Amino acid sequence: AYSKVCYDLASEGYVVAAVEHRDGSACHSRYVENGETVQIPHLYLEHNEEEYGRRNNQVNQRCEEVSRALDLLYSINCGIPPKNVVEQELGHSLESFTGKMNTQENYLMGHSFGGATVLLAAGSDPRFKGTVSIDPWMYPASQQNFRVDRPVLMINTELFIHKQNVDKVREVCLDVSAYVLKGAVHLVHTDAPLLFENDLIKSGLGMRCSRSTIEVLQENHSILSSWLKRRIQGEPIEKHEEWGVL
Repeated sequence: AYSKVCYDLASEGYVVAAVEHRDGSACHSRYVENGETVQIPHLYLEHNEEEYGRRNNQVNQRCEEVSRALDLLYSINCGIPPKNVVEQELGHSLESFTGKMNTQENYLMGHSFGGATVLLAAGSDPRFKGTVSIDPWMYPASQQNFRVDRPVLMINTELFIHKQNVDKVREVCLDVSAYVLKGAVHLVHTDAPLLFENDLIKSGLGMRCSRSTIEVLQENHSILSSWLKRRIQGEPIEKHEEWGVL
């Protein structure tokens, strides 16, 4: 989960829709249909299964789910509430959002597998004005031809920079600003590092940065929040090209 990243944005007035994908990439997922809970277990590759085809199918499913999430926000903004709402959410009327969302300024943000997902979605759904791709894992779309002609902000962590990922982003995106979070690890954007205080445990799980998690997340938020505000307000943005690789 990415609660910290999401609620930092929500605290500034953004409506944040976090998509729970049903492609099997999560450790666990579920949904309710006709009163029945449907479990989606984590998807494991079969022995000798060709990985790229499976991952490419997943990233394209995730891309479709992102656009469907925006469809849902459009409906909510028009006063059409979703019918399939889990029981614990009953009593919290989504009708309060009617006419309150600026559906002309839609932006994407994703991390890792999600970083590739949002770039693919940006290339296929013109309703999105820009994209924030954090530590994108581009392998699932590495052989797919697509183009992103709207602005992209790429934020990489220093210890997850891979040339193949950066090269694919530069290949498909026409307008990219790139930053590197020094001393940061790939998992820093997730909630997990915030759950452990012991540095030895975090190191063993690959979650420890060379500086504090909060400091890294504050820098991350500062970069993306500033970029979003300037984009929405139509202010000029100086292009930043910190790729981290040659």
